[in-house]
Amino acid sequence: LEDIRTEFNQKVIAELRLRGVNCRGSASVRRTRLKRRLNLQRRIKQVRNRIEKEEAAKVSRIVKLKDLVTCILHLENRTTECVIYHVLCAAFDGLSDDEK
Repeated sequence: LEDIRTEFNQKVIAELRLRGVNCRGSASVRRTRLKRRLNLQRRIKQVRNRIEKEEAAKVSRIVKLKDLVTCILHLENRTTECVIYHVLCAAFDGLSDDEK
């Protein structure tokens, strides 16, 4: 049983060293430090994954350039049609009944 404890403590110390954490103190203190560091790393990974998913969602929401150009040209054509329509309506309204 003592060999198992010693091996476990050595693994805890190795994990703490790997993460650059202080290895001093009792076995329970080292375990607590390792648990905290592992929980912190887990939380960082969750946040990183969430950020990556959000960035991927942003990319999918961006309108493709070729679609945007088509949309702008369509808008320009519609605007031109509207201006011409209103100019013709104003000119038509300005005509006398004999000219109509």
